[in-house]
Amino acid sequence: MLVVEDTPAGADPLASGRVTLLGTVAEVAYPDERARARSAYLEANPAAFYVDYGDFRCLRLEVTGVRYVGGFGRMSWVDPRDYAIARPDPLVSAGAGIVAHMNTDHPDALVALCRHQGGRPDVESASMTAVDRYGFEVVATRGEGRLEALRIGFRSEQVAPDAVRAELIAMLAEVQTAVMSNQEVPGPDAFEQTLPAVDEEGGLDPPSPDPEAPEADAVEQAYREPLMDERLP
Repeated sequence: MLVVEDTPAGADPLASGRVTLLGTVAEVAYPDERARARSAYLEANPAAFYVDYGDFRCLRLEVTGVRYVGGFGRMSWVDPRDYAIARPDPLVSAGAGIVAHMNTDHPDALVALCRHQGGRPDVESASMTAVDRYGFEVVATRGEGRLEALRIGFRSEQVAPDAVRAELIAMLAEVQTAVMSNQEVPGPDAFEQTLPAVDEEGGLDPPSPDPEAPEADAVEQAYREPLMDERLP
């Protein structure tokens, strides 16, 4: 059985994660187990009037192998025992909204994070493809149009959309801190010259404009708006 995560509009489906479950399929035969399977099926498919037809069968997949593909050369086998005890991600229902919001309203913030936390100084554009409680994934366009899938981890587990918003703001603030303390930060000169202040409420304030300064890099504009604002579902 192949399971594929939702792909945001405009994103490359090949960058989405997918899992193939391998195993043995057998009919759910015991009456009490079949009753539970019937209830679960009807909960997921309320209009399934055919569930009580004589030729309808409930089947169980006993998983013996799990093959994960994360997109663009990232793949591995997962231990079925680890799969069995894994918890559903708490951001699964909000993930599509977070991804769409970041790609639509804050693409330059994604570039800044790729350059700094991702260690890719030549990233020119980036599109978030997935987010979970441990971090997020992007497809980054690097120099000469090269595409690379990156995984950027959160500093700690995030279990709610508001927590993700706060974490992304804090990660961008780390970029600012690194620059202000003269640490090496990937990116063009304009990005390194002008950075905003983080206000007491967690927002991002732009610095005072310098009329003699060259036009700022587009990535610097990522700091001029709060991340993941009230429009986030």
